[in-house]
Amino acid sequence: MAMMHPDIDFPEGMAALLARLAEPCHRESCRDAGRRPRDGAEVALAGGIDLRVDAPSLSGQPGLDALRQDLSQFLGRVMAVPGDPSVGYRVEFSPAGAASDLGDEDVDITVGPTGAAIRARGLAGLRRGVFLLEDEMLLRRAPILPLGRLERRQAWRDRITRSPLAPYRWLSGWELDSPVDAYPDGYLQRLAHAGVNGLWVAALLRNLVPSRVLPEFGAPEPRLDRLRELIGRAARYGIRVFVFCIEPRGLPAGHPALQAHPEISSADGTLCTSVPRLREAIREMTARLFAEAPGLGGLINLFNGERYTTCWSKAGVAAQCPRCQRRTQAEGLAEDLDTFAAGIRDSAPEARLIAWTYMMDGAAQSLRSLPIDPMLEVMERSDPAIVWLGNFEHGGRKTVAGREVGVHEYALSYTGPSESFTRLAEAGRRLGRTVYAKLQIGTSYEVSSVPHLPVPTVVYDKVAAGRSLGVGGAMLGWVPGGFPSWMHKAAGEAVVEPRPGRDAFLRRLSALAWGEAAAGLAGEAYEGCAQAIDAYPIDNRVLYFSPITRAPAYLLNLEHEEGTAKPYNFGLTRSRREQPFENDPARWSGAFTTAEVIAAFRAVAGGFTAASATFAEAASALALPEARDDLVVSRALAAQFAAAANAIAFYAARQALLEGPAEDHARHLDAMLAAVRDDLVQAGVAARCQAEHPFVGFHSEMLAYSYSPEALRRQQRHLALTLATLERWRRDGVDRAVLERTTEAARTPDRPDLIGD
Repeated sequence: MAMMHPDIDFPEGMAALLARLAEPCHRESCRDAGRRPRDGAEVALAGGIDLRVDAPSLSGQPGLDALRQDLSQFLGRVMAVPGDPSVGYRVEFSPAGAASDLGDEDVDITVGPTGAAIRARGLAGLRRGVFLLEDEMLLRRAPILPLGRLERRQAWRDRITRSPLAPYRWLSGWELDSPVDAYPDGYLQRLAHAGVNGLWVAALLRNLVPSRVLPEFGAPEPRLDRLRELIGRAARYGIRVFVFCIEPRGLPAGHPALQAHPEISSADGTLCTSVPRLREAIREMTARLFAEAPGLGGLINLFNGERYTTCWSKAGVAAQCPRCQRRTQAEGLAEDLDTFAAGIRDSAPEARLIAWTYMMDGAAQSLRSLPIDPMLEVMERSDPAIVWLGNFEHGGRKTVAGREVGVHEYALSYTGPSESFTRLAEAGRRLGRTVYAKLQIGTSYEVSSVPHLPVPTVVYDKVAAGRSLGVGGAMLGWVPGGFPSWMHKAAGEAVVEPRPGRDAFLRRLSALAWGEAAAGLAGEAYEGCAQAIDAYPIDNRVLYFSPITRAPAYLLNLEHEEGTAKPYNFGLTRSRREQPFENDPARWSGAFTTAEVIAAFRAVAGGFTAASATFAEAASALALPEARDDLVVSRALAAQFAAAANAIAFYAARQALLEGPAEDHARHLDAMLAAVRDDLVQAGVAARCQAEHPFVGFHSEMLAYSYSPEALRRQQRHLALTLATLERWRRDGVDRAVLERTTEAARTPDRPDLIGD
């Protein structure tokens, strides 16, 4: 049985979204015809590159063919090399011996006047070497290389992301059931160039493989075929696939496995891993998954949060369980994780179990509470090979608008790490365990309906902080944030050795995207974007419930909206119906006042407006498409934050108009008029940005638009009518009947603008 959402209707513009995602990495020329090699420092390629790989171990590997094709496309399309791009300057692969100190993706390159040598352990290092040569040519905007030695070492073993078009659970469905290929080759190629080497795919273990021990789990659908196909294609680009799961997943009441084996559950479908039969089934199914999906990189298990799993995942259950009540939480959870680790080791010793500590790391506690100690005991008791994934920002503290506030979500407006993550990383270092950081380097729930935030220095600062703690890898994004933007490239550049200084990092990244001459201006713009988002009024109630995600198509209604947007104000309900446009500013401000949120959003908008102007000044024919994306997205962000401020200001003034004395009406009407007039401008800006970048307004978790082209057109019509009404009220007086009626009552022929096209 397919497990897509029963009401899924793939969003308006899906064809455009898929086409944009599938675009190849190398698609247009940015060659500077006037660039010449610097005497004694650089070498110009007479033609293309003759890549010579005389290594039997690499012969016939699909990944080698893909790499040759990549180099040919780069030279032919980007560098505009005439003739056969595979003929000319000789680049030879020099395999490093087994005793070499090079890691799998490490590379040493020697560039000489007549040829170059790439020394690496295998294909992964060769790939990094070829990409490094391409980047050196890209920096110069010409087929020119620097003479001498180039070297790269990877400081983080895994850099994992996901597709922005892959469905996820409750708002869309399971991606292995989706009819849409969310991982086209162009997307994989761009991720590889950015330094990404992992993808996570969500699944239920019992939907992937059957169990001999607990056959009542059922016979899975052929989802493994989809998984195996993705593993094979991603491997061509040096990318491994990880299955993300929340296991052992609790079972619904009446499930055949509970009826046949009631002892495996204590309460509410939680599963008791103190029961040997259940542990045997977990190990068996895990081993079978890795045996039947060869090449699978690992399992990312959020083992004690989000959904019911073991007796320890629901308060009070373990204390009532006749088996678990005699054990500690650390003992029980360590045994649970060790069972998964043993199953992986049975079939794929090289694969990894990544244990995600979410909801055991202080995320939901007060600013002073750090309940991570039980988690550290689980780490100490568990298999030393387990990798520990911790939320980098959750539980952090930040001062915004003069207030110290807690950070309890993924954040780009807060560098981190939190004290909880710091303690996790320090414990890992002390115990000899590997710790990864859960980051958001594309976008976050602060403003999750844009493809990315152009803030590479924020990414650099996070990576640098993580590296100082000995972090060894990262999950680079949750459901939002997987669009292959320049922020993935920023992460890739930040995690290498020799470690670049911050200024050198920004200069190189800017020059790669915009060209050497424009790098200074582009760097200023990127810093401006980072300063802009720093003013974000971080609070879960702001990012979950305020209009920020749906602005600038958030309707400004004169009538009262009785409903609220649940679970989050992203645009769709769980049944995929449009959410109401709630109008209570008090629900949106969290730890801040309404005025503070408005002022903060306007400050953020102003910062992105200034940055976009600097990007525009830096733009030229030498800029990459990714650079133009940063210009478009910075404009969209400015419009979105300005529109969110307008919506909050409008509804605050509407409330004051309804409740305040008549002598204040003119002041409140003027505030509403200003908001509506500016919103008309911002809706137009957003529409133009969306026409240039179809992922503007798209929300990956909903697999739908938070503000679509249709919604923006509706907003413009609605604003025009609202403007006319407010101008009449300013002249003739307020019609209280309109303010007192509901939006539902307003859905009549005299207000057709409320119900779409």
